[in-house]
Amino acid sequence: MMTRKEAEIRVRAVPGDGPFRIAFDIEQMKPGCVLLQAVLASSCMAHCFESRLWLTTPTPNMRVYSITREELVLLVQKVHTVHADHNSRRLTEKPPNEG
Repeated sequence: MMTRKEAEIRVRAVPGDGPFRIAFDIEQMKPGCVLLQAVLASSCMAHCFESRLWLTTPTPNMRVYSITREELVLLVQKVHTVHADHNSRRLTEKPPNEG
């Protein structure tokens, strides 16, 4: 699960104060890739999300939304939480004892 602080750190890279445009699929809860963002919205939006979450082709439910910085932070947090890979560990976690 992504914390609000982690989401804020990802959003810091986005220049400007907003509102921002983002190509996003509400059904799949995933953003468009860098190329889709560049064509439809703003390419810097894709960098707020892990690349494994990007949609590389337009989908029937993909739309362009105008959102504030606060909404972007909440969206980043929600998307990463929804798509959290429960089999992976954070880099700071120690591996379980083998033995």
